Amino acid sequence: MKKCLLLLIFFPYLITHSQKALIKGNINDKLGKVVNAHIVNKNSKEGTFSNDNGIFSIKASLGDELEITSIQHHSLKITVANITIKSKKIEIKLHLKDYVLEEVEIKKHSLHGILERDFKQTPEDIAIVKSKGALDLTKIDFKEEILLKDDEIAKSKVNISRKTDPTQKFEGIRLFKTSLFTRKKEKRLAQRIAKEKLEDQLSKKIVNLIGEHVFTKHYKIPSDKIRQFINFNRSEKLINLVKNKEVFKLIEFLQEKVELYKKQTID
Repeated sequence: MKKCLLLLIFFPYLITHSQKALIKGNINDKLGKVVNAHIVNKNSKEGTFSNDNGIFSIKASLGDELEITSIQHHSLKITVANITIKSKKIEIKLHLKDYVLEEVEIKKHSLHGILERDFKQTPEDIAIVKSKGALDLTKIDFKEEILLKDDEIAKSKVNISRKTDPTQKFEGIRLFKTSLFTRKKEKRLAQRIAKEKLEDQLSKKIVNLIGEHVFTKHYKIPSDKIRQFINFNRSEKLINLVKNKEVFKLIEFLQEKVELYKKQTID
């Protein structure tokens, strides 16, 4: 009898935890939609990626852990709650990484490595040159009366009072707000351009290394889907293979990802 009661109590709980729901998610950052972000269910080992509108779908149960990663963003882990299972919807916001290092240019210099010789070649600081005579007090006549601007005002008996309307806004504040808004807008635009440029550069570099025919004939990936396929498989390992120009390892790495990409695209 006791066993039956225990089963009746825990049966709804077991059903809730065993049921899987198809959850539709939307991924954004402060610039807008996040494309080709990787979403993995750590419990079921299933994964997918966000489309051009930042939308994805994945199956999950109550308590499952979802891990969201993107090369331009900090990774995020989310535990599936009961409200997510019921609504079958989830909103995710990722945070952009502060700095993305693309290229470093090292320029030649004419230094000899000998401190005494190199010191003579370094240009003088303009501020130091101009300030050399600032502390020379030998030419100052301390007996001469010096009339400051404040003294001139005091002696002139000029009425410098000015009536102001406290209800009027200060023009400088309005200009400052406009300037601040413009700088923020320009910064967001620059970050978006850098993000899109990084995606284009990676795709072009890989195609140049292994050739477009490898994608179309060997992987059976259409030409207009090559960029999407590369972004789907973007990872630190992929970037390192491209940087080191390891062509054969790069081809093998992408070959392993073809079936998973086609499966996720069809689903």
